[in-house]
Order: sequence, then structure tokens, then C-alpha cells
Amino acid sequence: SSASRNVAQQAKLFYYDCLVKDGHCSPSVCEDTGANWKPSKSNTISRDSNYKYSLAGSLAGLDIASNASTIIAAIAADSKPSMCPHTSNVAIDIMPDGSNGYCANVSLMDSMAKIMTDPAYGFCRLDIEAWHFELDNVKVDKDSCHTSNTNSHTTVGDTPDSTCSVWNYRNHCCYAATDPKTPATNMCPTGTKCN
Repeated sequence: SSASRNVAQQAKLFYYDCLVKDGHCSPSVCEDTGANWKPSKSNTISRDSNYKYSLAGSLAGLDIASNASTIIAAIAADSKPSMCPHTSNVAIDIMPDGSNGYCANVSLMDSMAKIMTDPAYGFCRLDIEAWHFELDNVKVDKDSCHTSNTNSHTTVGDTPDSTCSVWNYRNHCCYAATDPKTPATNMCPTGTKCN
């Protein structure tokens, strides 16, 4: 679904997927200045101990909702592309065929993760995003992903079991049970969407 991005695209994603959502990212969105890993290095973004992002420096105090273009432009201008996998051209976001947004067939996700992390391909997978792979030998952050992440599980509650056929990776719950008469142990609440 996504691979290389320029700094403006990444800043826009960070703005809409994190800042306008009360500063909480789910999943976390890489901000080019390295705020995810080293908030002190950013002139525009800060992060508190609860992993909530807010505006800093010349952006501090701006109303987030009414200053989109100013904030996005400032974040992009302050960016350090080498700090983010997508802007440093080492990452790809990929879901198996038939996926609907963040909902994916569990067995296909297992197969895809196993193939992508095969040493022949050279990718590792991010601990918190089942769909995010990076070229292992050229990534900047050596702890960002691991070649041992070879299945559909992640460290943020993505643990589909044999009773789940489709898992929602954004909401961390089973979207469709393998047998409708035997619901999965962690079924999504009614009304949960895939996107």
C-alpha cells in the first residue's frame, strides 16, 4: 500500500494520523524529524512519557485543527529524512491480497510475513505493525524491526488464534471467526470498521 514517501507526504500522514487525533498515534506514525525515536532532536514536535505528541518550538500554541497547511509545511521543513524508514527508502507497507484496509486473512498474513522475513529477501518486520517491512541491512534504527517477526502477531495485542480467520490490525481484534458458531476469543465490537 505504501513504500517510499517524500517529506511532505510523511508530514501530512503524521498530522492527520497523529496530531489531529489528540496526539496519539495508533499505529504510531513516523515523523521525519525522528520524533518517534528522539523527540529532543525535533524543532517542531515533542513527545511526553505517555507517547503523546504535541507541537513545539515555533508551532507551540497553534490550534492544530485550523492550521493544517502551516503545521505540515513546518514539520516537512524540519524533517530529517534519514530518520524515517519510508523517507529513507528502506520500508514498504504491504498486506496480503484480499485485505480490506487493516483487516487481513490471518493465514495469508502468516505466509506473507514468513516469506518477507526469509533471509533471501532481506526484510525484517516491525514489532508493532504487521504490515511494515524494512530492508534489514540498510535500516537506520537497528531496533526498529526484526527478522524474527515471522508471523501475523505483533507486540501491541495482535494475537489471532485458530478461531480467527480475519484480524483487524488497527483495532487489534478478530474481525471474522473461522466458524461463526464458535466466535474467536477476541472478537471486534459490533460496528468496528477495517479502515
